[in-house]
Amino acid sequence: MAEVLLPTHLSLFDFRSVPILVLGLDNAGKSSIIKRILGEPIISLVPTVGFNRARVEYGNKYEVFLYDLGGSEDFRTIWKQYLGTAYGVIYVIDSNDFQRTEENRQKISIDEISDCP
Repeated sequence: MAEVLLPTHLSLFDFRSVPILVLGLDNAGKSSIIKRILGEPIISLVPTVGFNRARVEYGNKYEVFLYDLGGSEDFRTIWKQYLGTAYGVIYVIDSNDFQRTEENRQKISIDEISDCP
């Protein structure tokens, strides 16, 4: 099972809800990565329409919510609506999809993502 890393500025004495966005182009493997983090089998997945939310508890202190936001061009417009409340972003790239390298580069460098704290 993968380990979830949390921001160091969170207090160890408070139970916190930590939203993390999982972004990437369609068919990059975002839902598959979340399934692996949850320890669930990856049998068959359908494209995410809108978003899915997964909850992971980290010890007795943190409740991590992974927001798997759809990666199709139509749904990328909702990404910026979630960025202001997220503690972090996991951007997933399919390293075998060489044809979309430039498209990934453009999405990572858009102002909404690159200027977030």
